[in-house]
Amino acid sequence: MAITLTHAASGTAVELPWQIEWVNEFSWDEFEQSAEYTTTGSLYIEEQRKQSGRPYELRSQQGYGWCTRNTVEQLYGLVNTPNIVMTLTIRGTPRTVTFDRKRGAMESFPATFYPDGSVAGDDPYVPTLRFIEL
Repeated sequence: MAITLTHAASGTAVELPWQIEWVNEFSWDEFEQSAEYTTTGSLYIEEQRKQSGRPYELRSQQGYGWCTRNTVEQLYGLVNTPNIVMTLTIRGTPRTVTFDRKRGAMESFPATFYPDGSVAGDDPYVPTLRFIEL
């Protein structure tokens, strides 16, 4: 199933490698909880469902989930767009997201060593992307 990132305002759509891992899929707790003691010593707990803010981290590994340097450059252009709102479609479900700049929106490195001057657009890169749901 395709994993896509779409920026409707610019018409940019990037297909991410299908092997890229959603590494924090099950670390999200959709409830916020506050707990405090009352003056009588009783514990008061309040919980509410979060309305937004779910983090998404998509990470390739050294052996799979690579993308081309051209794709990395396209993603880097999106990262450097202020106030960007995109649609991330993963597991067949579209989600409205922006880059999670606090955790580092994007990292990428070459899958193998390339001497300076011999880098090409189709060279494989290992990306990590971080989003936050709006």
